[in-house]
Amino acid sequence: SFKGGRQSPYFVLILNTVVVVLISLAAAIYIGHFQKRIIKNHARAIVLAGLLILLLTATKLVAFLFKYSCGATGSTVTLAIVLSLAYNQRFTIGMSIFFCILGTFAAVPVNEGQLTGINLFLTMCAGAVTCSFSLKEIRTRMKLLKVSAAAATVVFISALALNFLVEGSAPADVLRNAGYHAGATFLMGLLIQSLLPLIEKGFRISTSMTLLDYSDANQPLLKRLAMEAPGTFSHSLLIGSIA
Repeated sequence: SFKGGRQSPYFVLILNTVVVVLISLAAAIYIGHFQKRIIKNHARAIVLAGLLILLLTATKLVAFLFKYSCGATGSTVTLAIVLSLAYNQRFTIGMSIFFCILGTFAAVPVNEGQLTGINLFLTMCAGAVTCSFSLKEIRTRMKLLKVSAAAATVVFISALALNFLVEGSAPADVLRNAGYHAGATFLMGLLIQSLLPLIEKGFRISTSMTLLDYSDANQPLLKRLAMEAPGTFSHSLLIGSIA
């Protein structure tokens, strides 16, 4: 946020609004350049916009209610994982960086000693980039846990190093704040694993975990296939085993 000795709250609000609008326009241009299908597919556009608004709202609520900035890191990791499942790495990293900028504005006010400004931005970017490069495809149920653990480790180290750069920071406070950011990162990974079916339906994508469902012969559709179309039934089981 912009700070000045004689600036009124309304003037600061106007400045912040202008910056947010410009960042949003840049993100829209980026989407139109690298993912034109989002513009053509209104359902995907609505889901993506809803996800961004939801995560920014969560970031603001955590900062407003609890005075912690770790909500911004957790929201960024959530976005990076979801976009990694639905789109390519370049688009995921680009959109995550745009979100990091907006999240830095949203993560106020917070308690003294919390990561803010450029330090928070770098911590968010560290988690987002780790998830983007680590998560190409989910082939096992442990994949998301491993990615979340790796991202949490990177976030912890980044937050720890950046917190120590702040003069007057007590070691105990530095460790605690870094732990909050790492914990939020890991918890978001666990949450996404439980919400994976909803994410697949929302973005209309199929991961390898979806294909594993085809190997479950107890599904009503597969039972019906076994009776009416044995060949298709065998093919479905084969696809599930390949996944």
